[in-house]
Amino acid sequence: LFRSAGQVTDLAQFAHDDWLMPGPESSCHEMTQRVCGAAGFVPRAVALATDFSVLAALAAVDAGVALIPNMALPADTSELSLHSLSEPITRSIYALTPTGAAGQPHVQCILEHLTQAATGV
Repeated sequence: LFRSAGQVTDLAQFAHDDWLMPGPESSCHEMTQRVCGAAGFVPRAVALATDFSVLAALAAVDAGVALIPNMALPADTSELSLHSLSEPITRSIYALTPTGAAGQPHVQCILEHLTQAATGV
């Protein structure tokens, strides 16, 4: 099945593809398993890696498909065929600080950078 780069797609269209997945020790592995299950299939993992840049490099040479968070995409995606999902996958990430520390300038700076990275601003 050919998918044009940038084409919005349904995750179920990747049901028969080989999958490049984060290692089982990561929450992203579990999330991939769950969203694929919700789409009606179990991903057939052909490679596991703890580094998203490795998964992106493997996808670039057509070794399989991978779910990679926007903030983990490599700077140069010209070798990748990126597809938005018709039902986007989201999760909440929290930054925990000691009580009262969130107002400190160095903590605010880090929180601002995290927010910018997460929202793509």
